[in-house]
Amino acid sequence: MKAYLADLSDLSFVGDISANMANEIDGKVVGIPYTMEGFGLVYNKSLIDASKVNNYDTFVQMLKNQKAAGINGFSLSQESYFLIGHILNTPFALQADAQDYINKLVAGEVTMQDTPEFVEFGKFMEAIRENTSNPLEVNYDTETGDFATGKNASIHQGNWCYGMFADYDVNFEMGMMPLPISGNDKIAASVPTCWYVNSQAKPEEIQAGKDFLNWLYTSETGKKYLMEEFGFIPVLTTMTSPKLDPLSQAVSEYAAAGKTISWPMSKWPAGIVDVYLVPIAQEFFTTDMTGTEFLTKLSDAFVQAGK
Repeated sequence: MKAYLADLSDLSFVGDISANMANEIDGKVVGIPYTMEGFGLVYNKSLIDASKVNNYDTFVQMLKNQKAAGINGFSLSQESYFLIGHILNTPFALQADAQDYINKLVAGEVTMQDTPEFVEFGKFMEAIRENTSNPLEVNYDTETGDFATGKNASIHQGNWCYGMFADYDVNFEMGMMPLPISGNDKIAASVPTCWYVNSQAKPEEIQAGKDFLNWLYTSETGKKYLMEEFGFIPVLTTMTSPKLDPLSQAVSEYAAAGKTISWPMSKWPAGIVDVYLVPIAQEFFTTDMTGTEFLTKLSDAFVQAGK
């Protein structure tokens, strides 16, 4: 789509966009971020002390403690990204150069089963299978409903799920914490989509698009809609929101503190999650497949999907 993306570098507010949030190509800003989204462990603060869940051992102990108390400690759900797409993002994001790792993985030059962060991911998945409800029997509505009613202590979700709690009388505080693979202390945060202007349009139409974006991000009315009506997380350093929900507030605070990891999942081979990864995850959760065997199948899937 590169040939259709107009250069928006001259918009008045571009210099105020938070670091790494604009879509840049060849040193030019071509995409203006709508908002920010983040995901990790959405957790019940009355059931989990986030400061004490910071590595594999403490995560597993939390699962066992919750199970002993008759509570499901952690939940995935059956939908593709909620089952495997999002959670698999973390070990990729922990690589020194995620894009380089993906390129080598697709080329068969590296494997997950020989990469430390993925080896630990395999251990996490074994522990989840052993100590929590089978995600193949759980859909998004059930996962979020059980969290809202205190049956799940934590769910692997993002700030987008807060809207699911509107129909429940939630009587506890919630927050978001990192998935602590290899001691990770960051949540995954990025921009889900951007505004673009069609460079192939007429000059006056291109200018109208730019004028609209300038209005949306700098006028009082435009900013009110972004922050108050839409409930977006600010992506400009000059913009604040008076009404972020608790999960969006957590994402905003992690981002402000520089405690975020990226979304390399957006750079995976097209269609890989639904076509290749989901069937492997479904097999993992219905058999006694080991973590190593799981990683081997996932690695092979990246090679196949990249062909």
